[in-house]
Amino acid sequence: MRFAYILLVAAVTLLSSGNAQATAGAEGESRLLRSHKTTADDVEEERRLEKAVVKNLPEQFSNMYHSSTKMDNAFSSWYQGWRSVDDAVQYMKREGVEFDAIAYFVKKYRKYIKANGGQPY
Repeated sequence: MRFAYILLVAAVTLLSSGNAQATAGAEGESRLLRSHKTTADDVEEERRLEKAVVKNLPEQFSNMYHSSTKMDNAFSSWYQGWRSVDDAVQYMKREGVEFDAIAYFVKKYRKYIKANGGQPY
């Protein structure tokens, strides 16, 4: 019985003192996990909207604000429909979006247009 414990301790010691090595070719390398660009790819920190402004957003824009996927989908729809930034501003005004939120979404929409090869006008 003692021999089994001694063998177990020896095996654990041998395994724990082993030299763990990284897989070949992966040393210090970072992986790219995202296959497409989104508006959330910004390097610098984005300024958030005040809670009162977010609370007053219409449902569509509240969803866009809280989900980068929904924002990308909306911007894709606008971009494919050839909706200019000015058209988007007029649409947001008709929907009752506040000035600060309009400025926030315009900045994001311009980045989206630029990231997709267009000229943000």
